Amino acid sequence: MKIIKKNIHYKNNNQIIYRFIILVHAFCISSSLLSQNKIFYQEFNFLQRLSAKTTHSTLRPYNEQFNQLSFKDYYIDSSLNQSKLYGFIFKKSVLDIVDKDVHLQVDPLFNFSFGNQNSNGLYRYYTNTRGFRVLGDLGDKVSFGTRVYENQMNYPDYLDEVADLRGVAIGIGRSKPFKTYGHDAAIASGYVSFSPVKDANLQFGHGRHFFGNGYRSLLLSDYAPDYPYFSGQYKFLDGKIAYKHISAWMHSLERSLFSTITAEALFKQKATSINMLSFNLNKQIEFSFFEGVVHKSYVDSIGKVNPDVSFYLPIFGSSQLINKQESGINRVYGASLSTIFKDELVFYGQTMFHDQSNWGFQSGLKWLNPLKSVNSYILVEYNYVKPFSYTVDSLRTIQSYTHNGHELAHPLGSGFSELVLKTHFEYKKFLFNLQLSRIVKEHVINSDLGNNIFKPTYSTIPTTLVNEKIFYSYIELGYLLNVQTQMKLFVNFFNRKTEGSAERYFTFGFRTNLINNYFDQ
Repeated sequence: MKIIKKNIHYKNNNQIIYRFIILVHAFCISSSLLSQNKIFYQEFNFLQRLSAKTTHSTLRPYNEQFNQLSFKDYYIDSSLNQSKLYGFIFKKSVLDIVDKDVHLQVDPLFNFSFGNQNSNGLYRYYTNTRGFRVLGDLGDKVSFGTRVYENQMNYPDYLDEVADLRGVAIGIGRSKPFKTYGHDAAIASGYVSFSPVKDANLQFGHGRHFFGNGYRSLLLSDYAPDYPYFSGQYKFLDGKIAYKHISAWMHSLERSLFSTITAEALFKQKATSINMLSFNLNKQIEFSFFEGVVHKSYVDSIGKVNPDVSFYLPIFGSSQLINKQESGINRVYGASLSTIFKDELVFYGQTMFHDQSNWGFQSGLKWLNPLKSVNSYILVEYNYVKPFSYTVDSLRTIQSYTHNGHELAHPLGSGFSELVLKTHFEYKKFLFNLQLSRIVKEHVINSDLGNNIFKPTYSTIPTTLVNEKIFYSYIELGYLLNVQTQMKLFVNFFNRKTEGSAERYFTFGFRTNLINNYFDQ
């Protein structure tokens, strides 16, 4: 009798699997004539030309099929020159091949910039980056992309202090010493994107994500280095509701005690699940909810362990329902709201909640294409995060809200207020960028506790904190050469002033610009 029941059980399972395969196959067949599925780069200045044209704009990076966008429609050249020779040199990729249903693009990526000497005259500020990118479409359902960079750089003093302390290159990850004062780091990212139907997209790759409508995010930013991930995003009710989940494998910069590799032990790992739910009430109003959960996947006395079952469930709130009292989990929750008027003015905000008493909020305004200036914007944004937010107790430091020596949300960590004015103007391929920032940090006297989210929190939070003020200004002039890679010649000046010091840097160079460098911290 037991054998019969077992066979029936297997038979039922086989039927379920068989029906699932048929369903997926039907979805794939029904999705003919779809557009490609490439991912738009997250460089902030470029993204502003997309934000008013897509729904569920808090879920970044954008995807061609899911967000109903097209690469060719948004690489807009502000020059009036329409000749074929000009288009071949300045509008297309170096290698651009179209053969039936296959499309392949290849471009060099680089940043060669040089500046003045640091305050002690010990070294000159410079960046030497070489790399390439490959983009491709295989039919109308599958797209892929990859980028590889090799970097050597000397940072400004304030960034060099952070990089040396953590052993990282800012925004890149673990680094090695280069010559006397420099850093050497490589980075590789990539993805495969598959849309079986119009309202669903699946991806796996090595990259980063962003949640929000502003320049900063208090929940998930593209500041932290790339990580392996699998994600799915889906739209319901004629696109009014969107849901996205990400399963990511991250790590700290602490070496594992149980690694079998003798040359360099593996880092202590953490498993992170991220769930996002977005609602489009109409063409003007959008609000979204966020859940970020860092699961235990390493124990000092054992080594690597499997994360709890909620990590494998792409369901918002499953961590709370299954493991509400689990001490090895670190959770961050939040919401975003945005309203757009006449495709020009965007009001947005964000809230963050961590544990029971830690919180933060964001409020901002963007003016897109001001004074009918194409590909331009003006932004004003305010961010506040309460001291000791995101931090965990000494038993959960591996589950800190960080990855590879970087904060997962705001680069300043916690305990700060920040006011940012940021502008970008483009006219006949001439570029002008301006940023002014005022930052006030709150922390324990003679310590970075309250700001540093890598360190464990106090059992009793100090009530007396000191303020540290930072002023940051940045001006850049440039000329855009190629819209596909945002290749440009540039010259800039930036100044960072604290109550005890001032740093001034002047740089010029030649670079492509597909990523964000959050050096304003």
